[in-house]
Amino acid sequence: MKKLLTLLGAVGLTATAGAAVVACGNPNKDKTVDISEFAKLVKAEANGKHESIAKAKEAIEKLDKPEGIEKTIVTEVKTSNIRVAFVASKGYKTPIPLVEKFVEKGQTQKISTDDVQTALDAKIKDKEFTDAAAAIAAAKQISLAEGLELAGEPTNSEQTITIVVKAKDGYVLKEGSETTFTAAWKVAETEVSTDSVQSALDAKVKDQEFKDAAAAIAAAKQISLAEGLELAGEPTNSEQTITIVVKAKDGYVLKEGSETTFTAAWKVAETEVSTDSVQSALDAKVKDQKFKDAAAAIAAAKQISLAEGLELAGEPTNSEQTITIVVKAKDGYVLKEGSETTFTAAWKVAETEVSTDSVQSALDAKVKDQKFKDAAAAIAAAKQISLAEGLELAGEPTNSEQTITIVVKAKDGYVLKEGSETTFTAAWKVAETEVSTDSVQSALDAKVKDQKFKDAAAAIAAAKQISLAEGLELAGEPTNSEQTITIVVKAKDGYVLKEGSETTFTAAWKVAETEVSTDSVQSALDAKVKDQKFKDAAAAIAAAKQISLAEGLELAGEPTNSEQTITIVVKAKDGYVLKEGSETTFTAAWKVAETEVSTDSVQSALDAKVKDQKFKDAAAAIAAAKQISLAEGLELAGEPTNSEQTITIVVKAKDGYVLKEGSETTFTAAWKVAETEVSTDSVQSALDAKVKDQKFKDAAAAIAAAKQISLAEGLELAGEPTNSEQTITIVVKAKDGYVLKEGSETTFTAAWKVAETEVSTDSVQSK
Repeated sequence: MKKLLTLLGAVGLTATAGAAVVACGNPNKDKTVDISEFAKLVKAEANGKHESIAKAKEAIEKLDKPEGIEKTIVTEVKTSNIRVAFVASKGYKTPIPLVEKFVEKGQTQKISTDDVQTALDAKIKDKEFTDAAAAIAAAKQISLAEGLELAGEPTNSEQTITIVVKAKDGYVLKEGSETTFTAAWKVAETEVSTDSVQSALDAKVKDQEFKDAAAAIAAAKQISLAEGLELAGEPTNSEQTITIVVKAKDGYVLKEGSETTFTAAWKVAETEVSTDSVQSALDAKVKDQKFKDAAAAIAAAKQISLAEGLELAGEPTNSEQTITIVVKAKDGYVLKEGSETTFTAAWKVAETEVSTDSVQSALDAKVKDQKFKDAAAAIAAAKQISLAEGLELAGEPTNSEQTITIVVKAKDGYVLKEGSETTFTAAWKVAETEVSTDSVQSALDAKVKDQKFKDAAAAIAAAKQISLAEGLELAGEPTNSEQTITIVVKAKDGYVLKEGSETTFTAAWKVAETEVSTDSVQSALDAKVKDQKFKDAAAAIAAAKQISLAEGLELAGEPTNSEQTITIVVKAKDGYVLKEGSETTFTAAWKVAETEVSTDSVQSALDAKVKDQKFKDAAAAIAAAKQISLAEGLELAGEPTNSEQTITIVVKAKDGYVLKEGSETTFTAAWKVAETEVSTDSVQSALDAKVKDQKFKDAAAAIAAAKQISLAEGLELAGEPTNSEQTITIVVKAKDGYVLKEGSETTFTAAWKVAETEVSTDSVQSK
């Protein structure tokens, strides 16, 4: 059986020839051989890997055989086809032979993209996907013809997938083949209705009372919308009417004819307020009170205490010793139905003058520095003070922060002496509870000591968060000095520090530091100061202060000057530390500028030499710039430079001169290239001489030959030569200083041949 298979292989049976495959043993019981992976290896060896079909056959014969295969028989059939027949081991079925077209190394196999659009449409066109990612995933699964692959990820724009295909190694696209293909897809959308939106908005807003428009808008934003709906922006308000606009979420579509804009009117929430207490408030300030004149009575009326929601509707007025006030409701309030708004109170003219000079001492005797259980006890004491004849308390004493305040007034038949004080205060003390500061240090240490902070502000913030014992509080902001936080504590109201208690506590902290080097400081200082000319030391110091320091460095004080030498000292900023061994002190000598010189004439001098002049190249333009005539006291500060046919020069004052304040130092002028025309007439013949009808091993060799062509003076290749279907293409351009003659061709081609290896058939007969 093995001999029969060998014979069949030798005479060139193929899988497509319809020949029967003969296998040993019982075909119903023998195992099937899996040759799929082996077939891939055969294809790889046959396709562009070897210079000759003989070498490809040899490589295939050396491949590891599939399980169940005892032997492979590799032959050449027809023209450039390799056939692989199999001899199966006992108990296995013999597979159908493989036939692969041989492609020589360096050559390519043409392949068409005609079927790509159909394959893409089958996966994408008019299909529904949840989103673009799903559509892209589907596009990546399309089945491409052998030799084609995706040239990158599919992309999506406006629900249209775009793919780009390319030929795999060993293949080339058939001339005219499309490479970009598109297919439109649809979003899998669920219809959603807006029918329930109005009722949802009404439930939150319609006829509801809100303090203001912001509150009504906030309520509108909380409405419950149907699945698939969302607000299309912020609700708006106009004339107490809220407007919302809804839209469908991604993956949903509005039901045809659905409304999208909805409105609901709201009301302003008003609180009723009564004016019942106004008359008594006015009477307390004015009725039967004695005033020097009407202005004093009006001033008293303006100080009446009105109920929450009420305010005066204008200035009080006076007529025949009667004060009239009008009240109104504040915004957000409404007067209770039937409320009076106009109130009057008669006053009296004061007759006997009385002084309040003794009131403070009387109040101090009762209250100042006295200890009371609480504010009520201090107020009770204040009410017992002895006032001068004609004076009385104008209401109850009040307390704020352990300070009693009383107001006095003249009794009937008396008037206060002009300029008399009426309000008096006296501080009192609480019968206090002792509190200790023993735990403060440990509390501060827990938050600050040896902790690392970005800066002092962060350390202070941590110190402010310490937990203090009941009755203690910080007596001001924590402070920082040299990475040490200091806090001061005090007893709260109602407490007193235990005798001998410490009140000031400190804790040292560390900076979370980044190392910074001072290596660049000297060069930065030199650039600003060294050998520069300044009017005086102040100008040199000012220049030194403007140096650019590395991140994390700063000047440690003002620069100093001694004998025309500037000295600066640098230090690390907060959060940084100097690299070990870094220098901190740097010096630079400067010169005294003597005569002022202007740079006003420099631009015109540069323009005369360079502007719109034609030069062979940048070097020639720079040389011309160096020859400009500068004003007395000026010189070039270095070589002129060129960028994009523009010369830049920098000037400086010579020794003994100083630039006039505000003088420009940098000047530019554009120049033109003096171009020589060059023709490309000889390029084709030069390319033909190297490539046309010449034989090369492969495309790389043909390209190498094309790169060696001799071009006319002023011409050069504009990139690498390229190869397509055994045709070399080159593009030429003019070198700098040259221009192509009008109408010159720039692209040239030449066809080449593959160098073939002779082979003999002498051994065929013996085989």
